[in-house]
Parts: sequence; structure tokens; C-alpha cells
Amino acid sequence: MRIDFRKLLAYCYRPWSRVIGVMLVTLFFLGGIVFIHPGTDTANLSFLPRGNELVQAQTVLAEAFPQSNQLTPIHVIGRADDGTDVFEEATLEKFDELMQAIITEPTISRNLSPHHKPKSYTTSYQAFRSMMGTDLTGATSKRIGEVIQSEVNIRNPSAEELNQLLARNSEGEVIGAIGIVTLVIPATETYFQTLEEVTAAQYRANDIAVAAEIPGMKVRTLSPAKQLEEESTSEQTAIILVLVLIFVVVLALLALFFRTFSDVIISLFSLGIILIWAFGLQSWLGPNGADVVGPVSILVVMVPIILVGLCVDYILQLYGTYRDVLTDKGDTDDSNLAMKKAVRGSLIPLTLSAVVTAGSLLTGISSNIGATRNLSIIAGLGVIGGWIVMFTFAPALRF
Repeated sequence: MRIDFRKLLAYCYRPWSRVIGVMLVTLFFLGGIVFIHPGTDTANLSFLPRGNELVQAQTVLAEAFPQSNQLTPIHVIGRADDGTDVFEEATLEKFDELMQAIITEPTISRNLSPHHKPKSYTTSYQAFRSMMGTDLTGATSKRIGEVIQSEVNIRNPSAEELNQLLARNSEGEVIGAIGIVTLVIPATETYFQTLEEVTAAQYRANDIAVAAEIPGMKVRTLSPAKQLEEESTSEQTAIILVLVLIFVVVLALLALFFRTFSDVIISLFSLGIILIWAFGLQSWLGPNGADVVGPVSILVVMVPIILVGLCVDYILQLYGTYRDVLTDKGDTDDSNLAMKKAVRGSLIPLTLSAVVTAGSLLTGISSNIGATRNLSIIAGLGVIGGWIVMFTFAPALRF
């Protein structure tokens, strides 16, 4: 098949229709970013090859033990600060009140697992103290920790259960403790409704824990929903940081190269559109869209780096040629004609460059690693999108 470059040139020469077309496509991809969550790889399974034993084991376990697969644990973590003793009566009482407040919260209580009773270091400690028949009141945290550890060493079940709910420093001193609340998502026709409610329950448990006032103890929760939130926040922070650094570096380089304010603004605006297309594509093709690519992994940070690095080269060559045509003596002073000559001179080599680069990136589709495959699809199609923007939208703003 032969490419008719004259038709491509004519496509680039129609300014406002191309600007409107590119902006409409941008709105489409922007809608994907706003309304469709691309999904997050919470278990990092996208970094494992297809057929991996761990993935297969998780699938087998989920099918063999569906009840366990639907369990959602919430760990209520209390860390003692400023030498606070986690075994002081006041601390025990306050932590117990916190656990009661969590498990009696309506959203949480109606989703508690009937087979997994809530655990708390407070109740385990009281049971251990009663079993020991030793008055540990007034003993230091270090002394109590030593007693517990000595009982663990002789396989005391009560001590072992309590020890699992305690956090120690490198010297063996108890510096924190936890409580565990287990929620369940029944595999019924109301599964998704219950899933949404259980997710809300995890956030509600964290709100109650954060608001708790336990002197000398900081309390937080660890749960799948909070972990997902932290991972999403971390990825967003990394992407924002990368974008800010890219903006600063590219702005400096473009200003140095072009020395023309309008060229710099057009270039940055075009690069912004390219990134919107890439992230929008991730949303539309993700698990909540067409389900062509997997959930977002930390490798998504590489997408703007790849696209900006490649597409800046396109804009430098195109606008560099355009400025050369304008400044060459004996050539034209007509801006429209200069841009036509610049497009004509740059189209074939940069098109071939884009095809080779996109093709190279898309070879990653054959990878057994899901994260690599996803990156290759988004980056490869992003390069094609970058070529479209740089040869339609960017030239049109100079006509």
C-alpha cells in the first residue's frame, strides 16, 4: 500500500477544522480520565508472567475457599509515643472503647464476619493476665513484654495469641498493639452493593480510629481500601512530580531553542494534549472501559517521559524548519507558506520515525508480563497520537 503524502499535507493545511477535530478528540479522552477509573494493580500481579504459580495459586484458593476470599480484614494499629505504656489501665480502657466504637458502627457491624470475631490486644491481655494468675498491675511495658515472651517460648497459647497483636522494637520492648476486625462480602446477587458498603466501612473505621483520643498513642487503620487509596495517592504524586519536572525542563529547553514566546506556548499546549490522549486512552482501554489493558501500575509514570521525549523532537524539527524558512534570505516572509514548506520537509522523515518508534514499543504486546504489555500499548498508541497532534494541531495554530 502506497501512502499519498499529498493528501496528508492537505490534511495538515486545513487549520481550523483540524483544531476543532483535535479538541473534540481531546474532550473524549478527557472524559475517560474524569469519569472512568483505570483501575489499580493492588497486588502487583501485573508484574508476574502469565501462568505464574502465585497467580494460579491465588485463583485456586479463591475457588476452593470462596468464604475466605470474601474476607476483608481491618487492622486497627496503635503506636505508643513519648514512652507511653500500652499496658497502662487508661490506655487499655481507651483502646477497648475505640474497638467497641468501631464494631458497633452500623456500617461495620452489619458486615462483620460471623466466623471471625474481632480481636483486640486489650481482651487478649486481660485473658493472659487472668490465666497467669500474676498481678502485673503497675509493671512496666518492658517487664510485661518479657513475661509474655517467656511464656511464648514455652508454647503458651494465650501468650502466643497476645504476642501476635503486639509490636516490638529492636530491643524487644512493646511499642504498639493492634486490633483486628474482619468484614465479609457474601457472594450473593447483592455482591457489588455489599462490596461498596464494605469499602465505605473500611474508610469509616479509619475515621473513627483517627478521631480517637488515646493519650500518647497514635491510632490508624490498615485495610485493603486504605492500601488502595495510599497506592493511588502515591502513583498520582509520582505522576504529578514527573509532569512538573518535565514542564520545567521542557520549558527551559524550548525557550532556549525557540526564543519566541508563542512557539513555546504552542509546543507546551500540544504536549499537554498528547498527555491527555495517553492517560485518557489508559482509562478507555482499562478494566473499567474496553478491558484491553490491565490496571494501572507504577510503570504508568514512564508514559509521559517517553511521549514528551519523543514528541518534543517532532515539534523542534517542525518549528525549527519553519523558523529557518522565515529567516532565510531570498525565501518567503509569508507565515502560512513557511509552515507549508516546513510540514512538507518534515512530514516524511518524522512519519517514518513515528512508525518505527511506535512499532518498536508495540512489540511489547508479546510480553508475558502484564505491566510491560500495558505500557507498550499505551506508549505505542501515544506516539501515534503525538504524531497526529504535531502534524495537525501544532501547524494549524500557525496558519
